[in-house]
Amino acid sequence: MKKSVMSAAVSVVFGLLVSGCGGNAPDEAAVTYVNALAKGDIEAAKSVGSGSVQKELDEITRKCAKGGVEKLKTESDEIYQTIINGGKLEADTILKPHIDEFNELGKTFTDGGFLFIQTYDAQKKQRINEQVEKLMPVAEQLFSLYKIKTENPEAMKKIFIMSLPLGKYRALLDENYLPDIALEYEIVKVTPECIAEKSGIGAVDEINVIETKQGDSADQAEVRLEIISADGESRKKEFQIEKIKDEWKVK
Repeated sequence: MKKSVMSAAVSVVFGLLVSGCGGNAPDEAAVTYVNALAKGDIEAAKSVGSGSVQKELDEITRKCAKGGVEKLKTESDEIYQTIINGGKLEADTILKPHIDEFNELGKTFTDGGFLFIQTYDAQKKQRINEQVEKLMPVAEQLFSLYKIKTENPEAMKKIFIMSLPLGKYRALLDENYLPDIALEYEIVKVTPECIAEKSGIGAVDEINVIETKQGDSADQAEVRLEIISADGESRKKEFQIEKIKDEWKVK
């Protein structure tokens, strides 16, 4: 990143709009956001993003994680089939006392009519994690019974517990949950290059602030940037900025 430039005229005009407000300026928030994504720094991008933007950034991270979960999927499938079709009477003895708990977990999955809304609903995701955690001893007993060996035992136990109540939706778990689990247990590494690519920002050589203007209120602004890529391509991109608790955030 070479530089960030704002024209003197725009700087003076908008300076009158934000003077005395405190916090960073709208153009600084936009430039920081683009710069962070170009470097693949999700946390830095989140720091200048609103709640909705933070959710979008989480999705970008998940998209990058999806590229590294194929091995996790294959292994979890093999473990699931080994236990479910293993034919050991002891397995039924372990599972039967927990049928109601598995049914409750299944209800949590389908709560709200959208099976995988937990991706966007933090409270639902927390409930699922709490229910899965209570059932982890069941997985531990079964893994011990079937002598399951894996490089990622805790992750595999969690996937197995989540698989049981999903039944015919087992395949959908791979698409919607495995990226989160892979990230949680640091099984896949999300590269800065992937973040930059999936965010649509790519490798950036220079950022110029073309225009910053006030929105419908003093707490809203629109920033127009010129983003020059590493190969010299110039793109114009607009960002809606809003003030939240005295700090300007990308909407």
